[in-house]
Amino acid sequence: EDRPARLVPLLGADGDEAGVNGWTRLLTAKGGSDAQLVRARAWVAAAGQAGLLAFEQRALVVSRLRSVLDGVLQGLELDDDIRWRVLISLARLGELREGELAEQLALDPSASGRTRFLQAASSEPTAATKEKLLTRLLTEDGLSNDQIDAVIDGYAVAAHQELTAPLTGRYLGALEELWSSRGQEVATWIVLGLFPAVGDE
Repeated sequence: EDRPARLVPLLGADGDEAGVNGWTRLLTAKGGSDAQLVRARAWVAAAGQAGLLAFEQRALVVSRLRSVLDGVLQGLELDDDIRWRVLISLARLGELREGELAEQLALDPSASGRTRFLQAASSEPTAATKEKLLTRLLTEDGLSNDQIDAVIDGYAVAAHQELTAPLTGRYLGALEELWSSRGQEVATWIVLGLFPAVGDE
């Protein structure tokens, strides 16, 4: 499966501003339309996987994510949902600015905002972060369902598999204790949520 090859046209990461690709389609979508919103959400989500691309392509995607926050998509309402989506993708690329998440949380201190903050904070592409997240999921039994989802989403990023694959043995070794110490629903949630991320390709 050649993920980078599929991401390039989806993100318009080849830099062809005149060609037909996911980015140019987004730019030309009618401002304020449902189509623009759907395309924006899909493009931003895919952009979070740009760590799989070459350096120049990744840098272009980061620049475009920033431009979304700056209002390049005319007619698109930059509400809390869109801003969190962009920040989560930037977090997955290791491109957050200092204090950026805290600023957005101050603007959106709702329960949903706190969950999105946790997801973004859990998305840092470092081995140390992945190890801490796995520890938290395997040992903390006080996490809410929303918190479990947020941490798993931060951990199980397809573009981060090189960071999570080395933790496969630890994950497998913890399964018996996980099944015996957690409720069936929560244990299943964690096991299935982590499995694709820790498994070797």
